[in-house]
Amino acid sequence: MNAQIKILLFARMLFPVCTLSAQNFSIHFPDDLGLNTCVPFANWDKPLVVADSGIQINITYNFQTVDAVPDACYIYELDWLVSIGNATPATGPIVYVPNPTVSAIASNPLNFPGPVVSAAGTPPPNAPTLSKILPTDVIPTDFSTFWQGTDKVYKYTQHVRILDANRPVLLSGTTIIAPDSTGNDPDLWNEPYWNNPIDGSHDLQESSAELHLAVTDDCDASNLTLHYTVYSDFDYDGIAESANGPNQASAGQVWYNNLNGFNGELRYFDRTMPLDSFGLAKSVHGDTALFHIMLPPLPTGMHSVRWIVEDNCGNVTINTDTVNIQATTAAFEPGIGSLKVQPNPFSNKTRIYFHLAEAGVVYCSVFDVTGKLLSREADWFEGGDQIKSLGGNWPVGVYFYRLETRQGISSGKLLKKE
Repeated sequence: MNAQIKILLFARMLFPVCTLSAQNFSIHFPDDLGLNTCVPFANWDKPLVVADSGIQINITYNFQTVDAVPDACYIYELDWLVSIGNATPATGPIVYVPNPTVSAIASNPLNFPGPVVSAAGTPPPNAPTLSKILPTDVIPTDFSTFWQGTDKVYKYTQHVRILDANRPVLLSGTTIIAPDSTGNDPDLWNEPYWNNPIDGSHDLQESSAELHLAVTDDCDASNLTLHYTVYSDFDYDGIAESANGPNQASAGQVWYNNLNGFNGELRYFDRTMPLDSFGLAKSVHGDTALFHIMLPPLPTGMHSVRWIVEDNCGNVTINTDTVNIQATTAAFEPGIGSLKVQPNPFSNKTRIYFHLAEAGVVYCSVFDVTGKLLSREADWFEGGDQIKSLGGNWPVGVYFYRLETRQGISSGKLLKKE
């Protein structure tokens, strides 16, 4: 079978151990399954060992998911290892029990029954299976030939074919109202082609927003993927004209007027860092995937986010959230003067030198290249020349700082070296 192995897990089940003299036993291996929807593993059949009296039994399994298979979305393969007596999977010997394949069509239910391996002459219901191993076999095989007594490990592969026609289920979305409590940043959304309807300038007010989406899937949440697009009204005419999303534009840029049937044009919104345009992080908790979208600072006004969540069987769930960036009422004050960072690059710590016209709280944030907030500190400084230390046990790479005071906001790039 040509297939790509995507997941490999290992688990173990231990059966009660009894050491008695009986040597007669039979192993009922589980049926293959064809499931339209995912059924929890706990509800699947497992190997059943029947003995005249107690015997030492140990059952383990290797579990993997295989895709690129015909007539199914993917297949779970469980390699069952049934240890009888003193044998172990590590020491063997291993007896390989084939999976009966009566029909050449893999999804045919005739192929589903699991075999029974028992000694020749064992009466029903524990009699050995009589079945073809391959569709081309002239005569069926008596599975008593695979019964080789105790102190052996019997290995058998069960196939569970998943069709999965169920869509991912949205547990929670987010409608964001983000009031802008900071001063306007002259390095963001400040170009001649932007028009601020509040004060008539070309410097739009902005605020950051983060979105969260929880999605569950009855098969495998780790295989869920998310695509999203942010629709924005940058010209404030009440109609969204621009669509932006991950990897659609270079950092610090957005597409403008690209919903009119043409490609639109690229425009800068960030003069300094530049900020990554959009970010996406994902974590999986059981059957639930949590998606975290980090948006760049967006101008005031209404934005909508269209989510498309897809599982690896092609089932899709679509949702739309609203992001409302509310304008700040604080007037913008002059930027921070006399600011410099030394040393930069730095190997351990660096310092930000800046001047405050009056005493106040200074907020200092540090982000990695994905836009993830690494730290945010608030310190009180007196008026005059000031020094703020940065650094620590950071990996080598590029970082960005953001300094917020009553005088304004300043940001820049940091480079950590060996």
